[in-house]
Amino acid sequence: MQRLINPWVYRHVRAFGVTRIAGGFVAATAGVVCLSYAAYGWAAFFLVVGVLNLAVATGTSLSLAPHLPEPEPACGDIAAIDPPD
Repeated sequence: MQRLINPWVYRHVRAFGVTRIAGGFVAATAGVVCLSYAAYGWAAFFLVVGVLNLAVATGTSLSLAPHLPEPEPACGDIAAIDPPD
């Protein structure tokens, strides 16, 4: 599965999932606004984009995130150092 996903996206799956969900809601809102102004072509475009963003986010990004291994800490990461007992 890692080969199918861009390496930077694979390392930050949760962030991309949340970003896609936010983008999906923004696009869906733009679609509803276009519907209120009777711009049906634009409304259909934005609603399809919103639905696709939400589907990709929930179907791949957020469902894949719990199954990924935890990233290894960086060399200077303070959280990686065990506190003294």
